[in-house]
Amino acid sequence: MKVRTIRAALCRWGSLAACALMILSGCGPEVPDVTTGAEDTTAAAVTVAPRFPMALMEGGKSVCPVVRGDRADELTVAAAMDFNRRFTELTGSRLDIRTDYLKPGETADGDAREILIGDTNRPESASAAEGLEAGCFRIRTAGRKIVICASRPELLEKALDCFFGVILADAGTAEAGSGYARVLSDIDYTSEKISLLYETLSAGGTFSSVCSEMITVPLPEDGFYPQGGCSDGRYYYQGFVKRDYVNNEKDNIDRIVKVEMATGRVVKVSGDLSLNHCNDLSYIPDTGQLAVVHNNPNRTYVSFIDAEELTFITTKKLTFTIYCLDYQPAAGRYVIGLSGGQNFRFLNEDLKMGEYTAVHNSTPSTSGYTTQGCASDANFIYFVLYNKNVITVYDWDGDFVGVIELDVGNIEPENISVVDDTIYVGCAKNGMTLFKVIPKLKTE
Repeated sequence: MKVRTIRAALCRWGSLAACALMILSGCGPEVPDVTTGAEDTTAAAVTVAPRFPMALMEGGKSVCPVVRGDRADELTVAAAMDFNRRFTELTGSRLDIRTDYLKPGETADGDAREILIGDTNRPESASAAEGLEAGCFRIRTAGRKIVICASRPELLEKALDCFFGVILADAGTAEAGSGYARVLSDIDYTSEKISLLYETLSAGGTFSSVCSEMITVPLPEDGFYPQGGCSDGRYYYQGFVKRDYVNNEKDNIDRIVKVEMATGRVVKVSGDLSLNHCNDLSYIPDTGQLAVVHNNPNRTYVSFIDAEELTFITTKKLTFTIYCLDYQPAAGRYVIGLSGGQNFRFLNEDLKMGEYTAVHNSTPSTSGYTTQGCASDANFIYFVLYNKNVITVYDWDGDFVGVIELDVGNIEPENISVVDDTIYVGCAKNGMTLFKVIPKLKTE
C-alpha cells in the first residue's frame, strides 16, 4: 500500500497571530498592555492591545462555566468534559459544567460569562454556526462568551486541540495554580476543512467501528424487502423489491422511499418501478438523479430516477455486467463493481470506458464474501460486504487501503453511502435501518 501522510499541522492561523488573540493567566486582576513599539514591524511581533478582558476564574473559583446543550449528543457531552479536564491540567482549577436548560418563559442572560460547547440554545452559538462549512470548526468570542462549535460533533475535539494547543500555547503565560485566568478578545477563527475519515483511514490496516442507529425506513407495504439505497446528505433513498420468483426477478416490482435523515420522516414513496433486483443506488448531484443498478437478471442495466419526484427517466445499457455503482463528482467518474467477484473498474461521466481500461483486483482477504453496494468520496472507494459484515476500502489508484469491521450485529448490510465525511450503512432490520459508522484503527 502506498505511504500516505496526514496533515501535520492542526490549524493554520494566518493573520490571527497578529491580533493578540490570547488567553492569559496571572496572579492578579491587572491586564498587561501587549502593544509593541512602532519600530518593530516583524510579523511575529506586531500585536494589538487586547479588548474586553473576561475572567474565567477569580481567586481560584470558576466564574465562567462550561455550557453544553441539555440534550447534547454523547460526543458533545464528552467535549464539554474534556474542556474542563484540559483546563484543570493547565491551571490546576476546575470550571463548572452546566447545560443550557431554561425553564418555560425563561431567557438566557446575554451578559453572563459562559464557554459554549457545540450546539446550544444561546444565540451566540447559532450565530457562530451560521455559514460554517462541512468539515470545519469555529472558535469565537462574542461579548462575554467563548463559543466553540463545529459542523459535526466529531470535530469538537479538533477544536479543543486548537484552543488549548495553539491559542493557549501561543500565549505562553499560563501558570498552574495561579488562581486567575482570563480571555482577551477578539477571537474569530474558522478552521480549514478537516477530513477525520481521511485522517483515520490513511493509516491503513484493519479498523473496528462504532455503529449507531439513525433512522428506520418502513416497508412501503407487506411483501417488499429492502435492497439498494443511498444518501445525498439531507435525504436517504431506499429501494424496496417485491420479488418475481417465477421469472427470476424479471418482473419484480420496485419502489423507492425517500426519507428525511434528520427526522426519519417519509417524504415521498414512488409508484411501481421496473428496476429488477434494485441492487445499488447512487445520487448524482450534477443532475439531481438516482442511478440504480438493476443486477439480476439484467446485470448491464442502469436506470436513472428523478430524485425529487422519484419517477423514471431512462435506462442505459453497459458493456459490463455489474452489481454496484457510485458516481464521484470530485473524481469525475463512476466506480463499478464487476459481477462474479469483488473486482472493480472506472467509467467516465457517460458510463463509458474511455481512458479507464484497467480492471482493479480486490483484496484476497475478503474472498467469498457476499457483494452488496459501494460508495466513494474524494479520497477512497468503499464496498460493503455480507457474511462477516465488513467494508473494504480502496484509493482512486485502485490500491487496497484496509477493512472496516461493522459492529451492527447479526443483520445484513445492504448498501453504503459516504457523505460529508460520514459513512452510512443501511441494514435489513425492521424494514431498513440506517447506521452511522465511525471507523477506529485497531491497535491490538
